[in-house]
Amino acid sequence: MRSDNISSTAPINYEGAQNVFSDSDRCSDQVFDSDDSLVDRNFIPSDDESSSNDTTSLADETDVNIQENKNSIELQHENKENNKKLTRKRLRNCEAWKKNIRKKKREIWARNICAKGKTVCERKMREVCPEKCRLKCFSKISTEERKAVFDYYWQLGNIDKQRVYINSCMTEINPTYRNAKSGSNRSKNFKYTFIIENKQMQVCKTYFKNTLGINNRVIFTTTKKTGNQGMVNSDQRGKSNKDRIPEEVKNDIRNHIKSFPTVSSHYCRARTNKMYIDGSLNIQTLYRLYVERCKSNHKEYAKLTTYRHILNSETNIGFHTPKKDQCALCENLKNANQETKENIKERFEKHIKEKELSRIEKSKDVESDEIEVYCYDLQSVLPTPSGDVNSFYYKKKLATYNFTIYDVKNKKGYCYLWHEGTAKRGANEICSCVFKFITNNENENLVFYSDNCVGQNKNKFVFGMYLYCTQKFENIKSITHKFLIVGHTQNEGDSMHASIEREKKRVLKGGPIYVPSHWSVVVRNAKKRGNPYIVDEVSTNDIFDFKKLLPKNWK
Repeated sequence: MRSDNISSTAPINYEGAQNVFSDSDRCSDQVFDSDDSLVDRNFIPSDDESSSNDTTSLADETDVNIQENKNSIELQHENKENNKKLTRKRLRNCEAWKKNIRKKKREIWARNICAKGKTVCERKMREVCPEKCRLKCFSKISTEERKAVFDYYWQLGNIDKQRVYINSCMTEINPTYRNAKSGSNRSKNFKYTFIIENKQMQVCKTYFKNTLGINNRVIFTTTKKTGNQGMVNSDQRGKSNKDRIPEEVKNDIRNHIKSFPTVSSHYCRARTNKMYIDGSLNIQTLYRLYVERCKSNHKEYAKLTTYRHILNSETNIGFHTPKKDQCALCENLKNANQETKENIKERFEKHIKEKELSRIEKSKDVESDEIEVYCYDLQSVLPTPSGDVNSFYYKKKLATYNFTIYDVKNKKGYCYLWHEGTAKRGANEICSCVFKFITNNENENLVFYSDNCVGQNKNKFVFGMYLYCTQKFENIKSITHKFLIVGHTQNEGDSMHASIEREKKRVLKGGPIYVPSHWSVVVRNAKKRGNPYIVDEVSTNDIFDFKKLLPKNWK
């Protein structure tokens, strides 16, 4: 530990753990939509959505690198990593789901593994029709032209686009003679064509299927989904438009969540953007209040699953004040890889040694008969009003502050209470409480332990106050302030905060707290064994401006 001595009428020892961390260590392609054709009856698919009479566009499409199209499936979601929104729960990434990756690979004829774990081979162009074919398809189109048609079809990469292409290659015909009885369910007759060099080449059905690498089921589904106007309906699998929740209902949920006042974390305000609401609430209670509001306003309300989804995916709100942060360096070491562990090994060993030395130093002070040891800290905010009353949840609450000083040797607790209407919680307020404590203290050598909060404890105003006390009070010979290592500031004074929180929960079960003065009763009754906590309600007359001492006592 490091020790700096300040000379005055009586010696003041400033002992603080050396800060071994820096600030950084402490803070730890457009998809086709067939809805266009359904809305506009005169809609004509563009060149990249259906077959075309322009041979140049067909040739350009065949030059597309298929491998790049395959790789884009796995990498499509990576570009969104940098635009992540901090929410209560991790957002779902549907594009990275295995079933959607399999579906995308299947649509671009890539080698794939089905849901059962079996390997599905990639799509291949099959043999041409036999020589006895009446249309002699094999003599009309060359192998290179067939391959270009095959590649173009599968590079569309979307089942809706592929169905539009198949539909454009099919024409319904009425033969002059048909050997079928009246009322027969025999399917329609179609003529199949490919556009090669601006010419329509009629082919047989076998040649058509083998060239595209498809079967009868694909053709049957396409004809079934083709409407009277010749437009192919889009694939509706996985969609639930009929059950879509109205946007107005979703906005009601968002507004209800925003109606609750939020506060930042007591311990990590500078390191997180997460906000917190009343710890007595939970998702079930929020939803119950939401339903009651909707019923009173005669509005439609959503289900609990929808409310939970919006809360988890669109907000970063917690329901309780988190526990005190763990040490940033220790936590980083637990989650680091081997290389990182080797890089920070020396610094970590020094950090652990500093922690152990600070604990040993505090134990020696407690065992010494020549000094008195005290730990002080500011408890988390006590809101007023507080209780299980629906209207309280929507109101901005008055903050009540509780500054605690714990006598380690005699096991006595001192509490200084005030609300934000009386004063803030900065250096002057902390100095005033400690000054009032020292004023009523008859011991000669005082040792204080605290955390490293610069705005409250570790600043020149506190030590200016110490210097003033040694000059003002003749009984005081020395005042020593020692800071525990960052991340390892647990001390005996934390037991006071835990006892008060337990008593707070017990009292709120019997009824709400309406005024700040009721907190003093809660604090006095918090300790069930031994000496009760001594409560001092701070007024404006007890707050002093210790900044004025600096020009005289601090150089």
